[in-house]
Amino acid sequence: MSNPARELLHKITVKDLVQDQGQVITLKNNDSVWKAVKTLEQNGIQSCPVVNANNEFEGFVDVGDLTNFIVACSPDPSTLKDRPLQDLEIAGRAISLVPVSRVLAMFCKESTPIYATDPATHAAQVFQTNTHHVVVFDAEQKIAHVCSQSDVVRYLSTRLPDQMKSIPLSSYGFGVCDVFTVTANTTVLAALQKLALTKVNALPVVDAAGKLVGNFSASDLAGLYTAGVPDFGMGVGDYLAHHSPKSLTPICVNPSHSLHECIKVLSDNGIHHAWSVDEHGVPIGLVSLTDIIKLVMNWVPHN
Repeated sequence: MSNPARELLHKITVKDLVQDQGQVITLKNNDSVWKAVKTLEQNGIQSCPVVNANNEFEGFVDVGDLTNFIVACSPDPSTLKDRPLQDLEIAGRAISLVPVSRVLAMFCKESTPIYATDPATHAAQVFQTNTHHVVVFDAEQKIAHVCSQSDVVRYLSTRLPDQMKSIPLSSYGFGVCDVFTVTANTTVLAALQKLALTKVNALPVVDAAGKLVGNFSASDLAGLYTAGVPDFGMGVGDYLAHHSPKSLTPICVNPSHSLHECIKVLSDNGIHHAWSVDEHGVPIGLVSLTDIIKLVMNWVPHN
């Protein structure tokens, strides 16, 4: 049987997915990592195209790449207690001075050229690989738009075919998976290192009973550096309260939610993932935009 959502996306173009974005925000390859962090924060975006002096696209830098780079430049926790100011200043200089071209060299993934006139399924196919954004080129090979996973899910939120709406996430095996947690007292440095080690983009913050009380993600790193000195030693709870209060009221779903309900939660709140919790509020899994797009693109009807 055919996949109605895939057919729907194949009938429209990538340009139909993207909203009127105005001028595409870019970074130069010689801009500093510090400028990259602030650019993402000020524009409320998760990633940004990097171009050379001729405005030719070189790659994307995103919050995950920046998190991994910051961890690579961060002091060793065992020495931080002995010489905190020295190590913090060294890390501060690293993030202030290193160009984003170095981040691209370390973490940049190969990208598939996407054009404004391509079927939207071309972008959705790329997004199944956990790629969150793609540059959209015009006929003259110039950057015309940035298309994201959020654009696909937003489009589907009001157009998901009826036969796909009501089936619960649990029927697809979603909503339950391994979860790596932190507490409010976990230091920011330890949380960043756990993000990098586990290769995830977010960690649930839990209380003593294991109940979800917050969300610490790569996108929260924008407030990490204050006057050039990073808040590595601050507890995650205090850090979020100061720099990202909304992260202390995380958006949740549960395995009984339908596909359409989950899509609406993600789209309406403009978020990239939602924690799945049990009846006690304990996180038992995660549902991401990547999960949703994989499911929609590979959907088969249940008997």
